[in-house]
Amino acid sequence: MYLSRKFNYFFIVFFVSFFSAGVPSFSDSNGHGDDILRKIREKAGYAFSRYSGVESRREITTGQYDFLTGKLITSYRAVLLRKDYFYKKAEFKALKFVRDGRELPPEKFNYRSMDPVHMPFAKNSDENYSIILGGETAIDGVSCWELEVIPKKNTMRHFSGKIYFTIDGLDLYYLKGTVAYRPFVLKNLSMEIYFKKTGDISVMSRGSYVIEIDVPLFFPHRKIVSSFTSTEDKLIPAE
Repeated sequence: MYLSRKFNYFFIVFFVSFFSAGVPSFSDSNGHGDDILRKIREKAGYAFSRYSGVESRREITTGQYDFLTGKLITSYRAVLLRKDYFYKKAEFKALKFVRDGRELPPEKFNYRSMDPVHMPFAKNSDENYSIILGGETAIDGVSCWELEVIPKKNTMRHFSGKIYFTIDGLDLYYLKGTVAYRPFVLKNLSMEIYFKKTGDISVMSRGSYVIEIDVPLFFPHRKIVSSFTSTEDKLIPAE
């Protein structure tokens, strides 16, 4: 259970921060890259200058399975009030915690904070990532630009995958991927996140991730499947 909460924190910090800072250079074969880059950078810079993060109500549902047999081992549901900041660790207050159908005191839902990932759109992102514009595509009927994020370093603090901005408005809409490095006990990790507009920036709407871990004797053959929804979003003004 601790591992599932640990990974949950890791990705939420990353996703809520994704659209906060400057955008690195990227390339494409059609000459669109420079213009799209300029427009996204302007939107991101504006958002980061006005806000320091997002406050929201987060509902998380997680099941832990034996990935060899598919048997459910344990499950939980938690409702949180979160403050996710762009460049510092998140704060949260648990409102409800249910484990295996039994409601427990909310404070039982607790996990240790982790260092945030290196954000692909941070000011120093050229040191950590290459970004390639892949062209136009549709996500659930929404026309988007597809950008591939290629990490320059293989660590668990580096993202690897694709992100999608709407063609109409250049708003962050969808993301899918993994981490650049997986230790031998981490057999698989994948994530999908959808975003929505709150005010004039993009924030998380809903998402899911799947983690497979194998720690013999202690945590063997575990598959963690988690999903979340985020509501009642409020932008936190910059200090």
